[in-house]
Amino acid sequence: MAWLSDTWRRLRGRRLVISVDTIDTTVPGDRWPPTAADERRLRDYDTHLRLFLGRHQEVFDPYRRPDEGPYVVTNVLGAISRLTAHRLFGEAPKARAKGGSGFGVPGSGLGRAERRTPNAEPQTAASQRLLDHLCQSNSWPQLCYEGALGGSYRGDTVLRVRYDAQRDAVVMEGVPPSCYFPHLDPGATDSLRAVSLAWVVTAGSGFGVRGSALGAAQPRTPNAEPLTSVALLREEYHEPGLIENRLWKLVAVPGESRYYRRRVELSALEETADLPETVETGLDVIPIVHVPNRRVAETGIWGQSDYADLISLQEALNRRRTQLGNILDKHADPLLAIDESFLDEQGRLPMDRIRAIPLVQDEPPPQYITWDGKLADARAEADELTHMILLVAGISPESFGFGSGSAPESGFAIRLRQMLTTSTIAGKRLQWEPGLRKLLSIATKMHVRHVSGLGSQVSGATSGRQPETRDMRPETAVRPLEPDEIGLEFGDGLPPDLSASIKDEVSLQGAGLASKEASLRRLFPDWSEAEIEAEVERLTQQDAQDQTG
Repeated sequence: MAWLSDTWRRLRGRRLVISVDTIDTTVPGDRWPPTAADERRLRDYDTHLRLFLGRHQEVFDPYRRPDEGPYVVTNVLGAISRLTAHRLFGEAPKARAKGGSGFGVPGSGLGRAERRTPNAEPQTAASQRLLDHLCQSNSWPQLCYEGALGGSYRGDTVLRVRYDAQRDAVVMEGVPPSCYFPHLDPGATDSLRAVSLAWVVTAGSGFGVRGSALGAAQPRTPNAEPLTSVALLREEYHEPGLIENRLWKLVAVPGESRYYRRRVELSALEETADLPETVETGLDVIPIVHVPNRRVAETGIWGQSDYADLISLQEALNRRRTQLGNILDKHADPLLAIDESFLDEQGRLPMDRIRAIPLVQDEPPPQYITWDGKLADARAEADELTHMILLVAGISPESFGFGSGSAPESGFAIRLRQMLTTSTIAGKRLQWEPGLRKLLSIATKMHVRHVSGLGSQVSGATSGRQPETRDMRPETAVRPLEPDEIGLEFGDGLPPDLSASIKDEVSLQGAGLASKEASLRRLFPDWSEAEIEAEVERLTQQDAQDQTG
């Protein structure tokens, strides 16, 4: 961080001056952003981020009638994003090497554990240790949760894998989708031939931490404010097996919010002067994974924000809550209507604060000016708008505590009352599962290709320790995994009901559909192999004693 702070200070202390040459604006691809669709996408990202953060007045203010009171925000949209992210990744998915212990059908609570052959066991165990090491060293739960949270309001999540040369480690991290610009094969709707990660660099913005020779700079979200003077565009151009570092000069089009770009040398900026122009990754894939949210054929490769069809309902709810607040404020301090006989010669009341006023005979008494604000109807409409938002978003009201009884409910009852939310999360999981399997596959390939300290063996990874000894047998050497060789076990984000699960397992064993070992794996997924084997042996001995006794 000290190096980063020094860099920012140096950039703030000088101006980036590059001669502005005439640019041929007719050259295809020189416009930035590349297409009008990209401009709309970036604007939507910014709008939805403001909604997620609760800064609704910055989005809805031009569309609401000015009022005297404060603008009341009921941020149901942000609550929906947090809920869906928790239900999707509140329990981080467990990565399993297929053939490994305890792995069954993904997403199934009754998946039968795969049988393992003695020859395949060492290799499978080595692959499992590698997956555990990659997940633990990259804060896997946080990576998944933050990706789902951003994907909810943006509609897209972008993750990448890079090699950190300083740490000699593989890094899996999120990338702002506003920096993501894919290049599709001609005539294909979802086939990528290359990917550009591009972001604007201005004086004082810095590049981020550069600990990697494979895509050295960490992308930052482009500044939403208009660019001033000369600005540069930093680009990482990714193809299978190759990364190209590029630097562009941006020149504003007079009178428009568009810019044209012209290629300049990396030495034009201090932070890119020592970067290589090209880097060979040694991988057969692009180390970037895009996970769309609610993708349909008409949207191409891009997903849809969870807010896409909720914005008008959220604005109406804010307006109704604001009006309720205004009515209550006015009723708390209403105007007082008085007769002119209460005024003095100067037309003023004879007291600063009216506590009591003497009544004049045959004159009408003063009274407060109030009206029936129909608060009950307004509150009912606000509640209806809230439920409508949840219904359109595919969220059961019970997920937010609406309609739940005061008495404790069983886990089965809770799940039954939240079927709509469960179905919505299942749809999101269909997009996330292949994306995460692809991400982990790329990480294993990057690890085997580049990491020297753990490149051929991984020992003690499950406990987070650095390897002390290395088993050099070929069957224990780690190897890269393909996506279909990796399985993910998802949780449902709901509190477990152990008593109900035990009853189910007892019924399965009574019907001869499950063994004690398989039941223990499902009931206690965190147990080690030794703990499960010891418990199975104890139960077997107990059964034998019961039969002889």
